[in-house]
Amino acid sequence: TFRIMKTIITFCLLFFAFLPAYGQGHPDLLTGKVRELFDKGTKCWNEGGENCISYYQEAYRLEKKLKQNCLGCIEVELGKSYSYLEKYDTAKYYLNLAQQSLKKMDYSDTRVKFLDAEIQNNIAMNFYFIGKIDSAIVYLKKNVEIIDKTGNKKSSALAKINLASIYASVND
Repeated sequence: TFRIMKTIITFCLLFFAFLPAYGQGHPDLLTGKVRELFDKGTKCWNEGGENCISYYQEAYRLEKKLKQNCLGCIEVELGKSYSYLEKYDTAKYYLNLAQQSLKKMDYSDTRVKFLDAEIQNNIAMNFYFIGKIDSAIVYLKKNVEIIDKTGNKKSSALAKINLASIYASVND
């Protein structure tokens, strides 16, 4: 039963982790070729493709070279991708970079707030996968708090489902 529960929770975490990119618009902070590569990477993952991370890596190199303002948009996708590939240390590295990049962005932009929420969600997901449930809960609570401040009820509900799925996995 624990194995089944863990599979269900993993599915929920991955499912809800990939949803925010569409509903909140932080990819709209990317432009031109960088956005095109980002979209190809996202489409590749959604279709179950192989080596999708290469699109994000290319977008990241280009975004750094052009010195545009949303490295965090790509760093969070790299972190999510490496976590999916079970390369948790590399995922942590990119998620930490995403947090640093966020500090340089205009937080009054709602898209940036949703980026922050997605970063927190993916840090939580990474902690969950390495068995650090308490840390996962801390970051999921941050995710919910950030999303609640945006007033987006649908995203808030999804974030709370994600948090509830973690609590459901914990034996009292």
